[in-house]
Amino acid sequence: MDRADMERAVREAYAVRLTNDIDGILNLFWGDALIRIAGKANAPALVTGGRNGGSLRHVVETLVGNWHWLETRFFNLLIDGNRAATHYSVRARFTPTGEILDAELFDFATLRDGKIAALVEFRDTAAPARRPPRIDLNGSSGSRRRFDPSPIN
Repeated sequence: MDRADMERAVREAYAVRLTNDIDGILNLFWGDALIRIAGKANAPALVTGGRNGGSLRHVVETLVGNWHWLETRFFNLLIDGNRAATHYSVRARFTPTGEILDAELFDFATLRDGKIAALVEFRDTAAPARRPPRIDLNGSSGSRRRFDPSPIN
């Protein structure tokens, strides 16, 4: 892929995420893709998906089911080979409470043949004291890792 193809693929990925279409979002990823929400340096990593694709659908269903994206705004998109760094904001509804929140995020993605092979999302770790409930993204795997989906306001 050349630079223009990479930019198109990344922008398309955010456009599909904005539709909240689970199957459409899954089609953006390789089956063995890794999705990770980065946490504080002194806290355990907030892993939201693993390789081998077994939990990828569950992770996407949980994220989309709890965070209904309403709009996005791009600040920067940097492309370097098969990697893309995106600085953007999103307005989303936290569906369990109906609360609408604004968040500023930074994603680092690695693409392979036009699909996402790895995605790491960085967000403000100094979230407000009032946070939505924690969501178990690991399903019945028995893992004790949990993801706190609170964006910044």
